[in-house]
Amino acid sequence: MPCWQVQTVSLDLKTLNKDHLEAAIKSLGWTMNRYGIQTDKGTITINGTTISGRRMTDTDLATIGGQIKRQISVEIIKAAAARNKWGVVQAAPNKIVLRRS
Repeated sequence: MPCWQVQTVSLDLKTLNKDHLEAAIKSLGWTMNRYGIQTDKGTITINGTTISGRRMTDTDLATIGGQIKRQISVEIIKAAAARNKWGVVQAAPNKIVLRRS
């Protein structure tokens, strides 16, 4: 694949690496405990592909789900970059540039 191409994939939460999830939650400034994930909106739980939370609107849950998925993607890219000894630069909020060392 040429270096200028962008490849997108969907993220399935039920096959997720727990380390990536924990790193994503920590980088979002949230905490995780045995009851769920503590966000700024309240506590959510992830069960397979479902994200649920008490006293939250569907919009809040969709927003939180999107934030988690984006941040997990960043953590997966960082792990792959570290494995291949590439540099990672956050060029914009949703843009990451990888550079060979």
